[in-house]
Amino acid sequence: MRLFINRIHIFIIGLGFFILSFVATQKIFTQLAKAQGTGSQLAFYTASASLTPNQTFDVNIGLTNLTQSVTAVDAVVVFDSDILEVQGVTLGTTDLKTLVPQDATGSFDLTKALQINATNSAQSILELGLVTFDPLTQLVTPPLPITGDFNPSSNPIATIQFKTKTIGQTAITFKYDGNGITTDSNIVTNDLGDPTDILSDTPNPLNITVAELATPVPSTTPLPSPIECTSMDYNPATLTMMYFTT
Repeated sequence: MRLFINRIHIFIIGLGFFILSFVATQKIFTQLAKAQGTGSQLAFYTASASLTPNQTFDVNIGLTNLTQSVTAVDAVVVFDSDILEVQGVTLGTTDLKTLVPQDATGSFDLTKALQINATNSAQSILELGLVTFDPLTQLVTPPLPITGDFNPSSNPIATIQFKTKTIGQTAITFKYDGNGITTDSNIVTNDLGDPTDILSDTPNPLNITVAELATPVPSTTPLPSPIECTSMDYNPATLTMMYFTT
């Protein structure tokens, strides 16, 4: 798992002593302990979406079933770059206040976060990290609590802006190679004394269908035939006209 940040060192203190050092361009987490069977999950805001070409849409990312407090998240998002294009990423309103990788100005570096697969577009990757650190105050923020609500619909930790490019069916997924693996998505806690991965199972995908809008078919229902008048009589007593048809 990679968490990137420029020019700052972050010290996160929980029940143990947990140091994340982010220098220059990037620093890789070299070791994470395993936490078996915790049930903690990364989640998309919905299971499926139907869209049209050249349509922009937001994909919210949340956390569910937390069993320990969270100090960092690494989301490795796999998508098909022939069908979808990443427009940007924004933070949610949780205490995960730092989004990485960053450029020299401290802004999120989308170019560095993207890995477009030229030989297999369905395996293109957006890799982003979130850390409990506030760059404005230069202070560590509290870990996300077990009791917190980080539902992807109501309180996401981050939002990815996508744009559809062409028609097709695809899926947006989180890369997950197993608990404690450092090259995939991770939910990191320090509650157990050491940095520990509590993402315990493959997160559900977001299935995408991109199709043209159907063209309305004109109605073929025939109009009623006009009534043919063959004669007309006028009754002055009732001031009515009577039509006789054949």
